[in-house]
Amino acid sequence: MKTPRPVKLVTGLVSVVAVIVFIMAVAGALESYTLDRTRRSIRDLLDLAPPAATLRRNGQEVVVPVAELQVDDLVVGSGRRGPVTEQ
Repeated sequence: MKTPRPVKLVTGLVSVVAVIVFIMAVAGALESYTLDRTRRSIRDLLDLAPPAATLRRNGQEVVVPVAELQVDDLVVGSGRRGPVTEQ
């Protein structure tokens, strides 16, 4: 007596497993792609920050590194990228 039912069940399981493996592979590839793009975008944003700022101190313009900026510093320079924003 033949039992075709288990063969059909195994064949059905193989196709389901293959679909799941395919979906997981596509999800992994998408995750890797989006992570790479996110890292690149963050790197590009950090590259936009200028290394120095022009300040007005005691009536004179002084160029200082961005790391030395203080809260009340007056950043000057019309049309240039500003390293500090007002909140």
